[in-house]
Amino acid sequence: MQAYCFKCHKKIEIKNPQITVLKNKSPATRGVCPACGTNVFRLGKLVESPSGVRDQPDPALKIKLNVINVESGETWSCTMNEAKSWDWNNHEIAWLVNGYWQVTSWDQLVETVRNKIEKGCDEVTIYENRLFFLAGGG
Repeated sequence: MQAYCFKCHKKIEIKNPQITVLKNKSPATRGVCPACGTNVFRLGKLVESPSGVRDQPDPALKIKLNVINVESGETWSCTMNEAKSWDWNNHEIAWLVNGYWQVTSWDQLVETVRNKIEKGCDEVTIYENRLFFLAGGG
């Protein structure tokens, strides 16, 4: 992950990145500039691995997902590992977390679930259906 070094006046790759949480519960990453040794800081918690691919979500994402298919009325419970296998490339399906936050990708679901866990939730309800059904009501 990159951050801006105010001493070097350029973007640098963060050395020894560490994830932290601010007083207002916002995630951040702090580390050191490899050129000058100055402490650097960036908002956001996802740290890129040396290969440039985002790290997998931590195993602490243990939360119960109660899924409701709005059209059929079918309900089931699953884990985050099971949710990862959902068809995230199908743009005809929409997922609404607690009936309010629409998620369209695995990364969005992870961030939303992390937010819920930080607020003390141990389960969330996800409404699943075809996009036009949720948006148009019918």
